[in-house]
Amino acid sequence: MAQLQSVLDNLILQFEGYFDIEKPHAYGDRVVLAYAHFTQRMEKYVLVHRSKLYATESNEHVFFVHDRRLDEATWEAEKSFITQAERDYVIPHSEHMYSYMSLVLLCESIDDKVKKLIKRFSFTRNYRFTLHGYSTVRVAALDLSDETIVTNRRGKGMKKVLENALHM
Repeated sequence: MAQLQSVLDNLILQFEGYFDIEKPHAYGDRVVLAYAHFTQRMEKYVLVHRSKLYATESNEHVFFVHDRRLDEATWEAEKSFITQAERDYVIPHSEHMYSYMSLVLLCESIDDKVKKLIKRFSFTRNYRFTLHGYSTVRVAALDLSDETIVTNRRGKGMKKVLENALHM
């Protein structure tokens, strides 16, 4: 069985090179283990900065959450948490390309039914017919008792990061 603190520390080590990290992080009436934020801005201009051709902005927000047991009620609460965070943290504008809202659940046990619900979970929001970009929710849940990782389709890229955190 992996220890929560060592896994969290290993995850933070992997993220801290690119992300701004806040431990712990308060959002609404809740405090999560950590929050990581990354912004990438790219501009194309001709000769001088004032003659900008275009600019794009990409964001990723990662919430690290601990749940002792991830059952259906807890999963519904976590789902509401990340979709509400998407509304509050994503600011669409003409240069916004995309925002990833990532939820990393560190759990001591995960119900089998919830594993299926996580795999089927999908949430994407387009802003002004994608002219102002889009946001999508990525979920990765780590069962610390048997070291299994469950992700939704968008969160598959986070699986390798969690595997590395387990075996560092």
